[in-house]
Amino acid sequence: MRRYLFLCIAVHVLFAGCGGEPLSNGAAGSEAVSPVEIRLSPESVRVGTPVQLSVDIVVGSGEEISGLTTSYDDPDSNEPIPIEWSISSERLAEIDGGARLIPAAPGYVSVSVNLMGAALSRTIRIFDAYMPYVASPDENAVEEGPVTEEGSDGFCRGHAASVASFLPGSGSGFGAGSLPGIVLGPPQGLGSARGSAHVLSLGRYGEVVLDLGDCALTDGEGADLIVFENPFHIGGDEENPYAELGIVGVSQNGIDYYEFLCEEGGYPYTGCAGWNPVYSSPSNGISPFDVENAGGDHFDLADIGVVSANYVRIRDAGTEGFGTSVGFDLDAISVVNGIRRAP
Repeated sequence: MRRYLFLCIAVHVLFAGCGGEPLSNGAAGSEAVSPVEIRLSPESVRVGTPVQLSVDIVVGSGEEISGLTTSYDDPDSNEPIPIEWSISSERLAEIDGGARLIPAAPGYVSVSVNLMGAALSRTIRIFDAYMPYVASPDENAVEEGPVTEEGSDGFCRGHAASVASFLPGSGSGFGAGSLPGIVLGPPQGLGSARGSAHVLSLGRYGEVVLDLGDCALTDGEGADLIVFENPFHIGGDEENPYAELGIVGVSQNGIDYYEFLCEEGGYPYTGCAGWNPVYSSPSNGISPFDVENAGGDHFDLADIGVVSANYVRIRDAGTEGFGTSVGFDLDAISVVNGIRRAP
């Protein structure tokens, strides 16, 4: 009897996520197949650390077989059927004969598996070979708290309460010694002629996750979130910003993120962070919640169909450079429309 397969790539050491496009079986007359739910593992793959790839299948009888790497023993033919692995970029990683992913450079790669005509592809992010920064509760203590405005109806405005995690990319380092305080509180904007040095450089493909604490982001009127980087207009030309772009995502639980579509191809960089100068600063009296005058890049939760969020993630879009200030430079964020979280 023909067995139909359901495939799901599982990176057993460092991987996350499953789902994606339905599988199709290449044999004539076969039925469509779909991926099964993946067993979640840690989320990141790092340069220089081999990762074992495996695939879980469900056969037509409903039997589930997990952890296959290089072959499947077909009970009908009593023959091992090879599992075929491929990768989108051999510059970033390769897959050896034992189905191990060997990461070589940071970036995104698509890993594909094929078994008996059923195929599935998953995108895996490769981080640089740095250890993540995770702040301790003492480090994240903010003397006056993150919430700067609130109303009797639960409405609030504020900034990041703490740094949940920081995964630096290559060329990061600037500002890291001042974590977490350097990205908490209001922005230190210097206008359109020059960028502020009050920033954390994420490095190429680096990312930071900010916990909003008691003031959760909520979908209100207009922009709900402002992200402040340190861009400036080259030669005073508003259509030629010095932009180091970041991709912004939000989450309720700190695990599942919804990202804004970032149009990186050229000006205007709609949906991206890191291309509009920052004017708000404690020294000039411009409110960091003033959507019209504060500057920075604005985000409306309605654009991605999200009602509220407790975490904001910013990841560098792949900025190249040298030294220790490569990538997106985070100054601050402002929660323009917030709701007080229940204790």
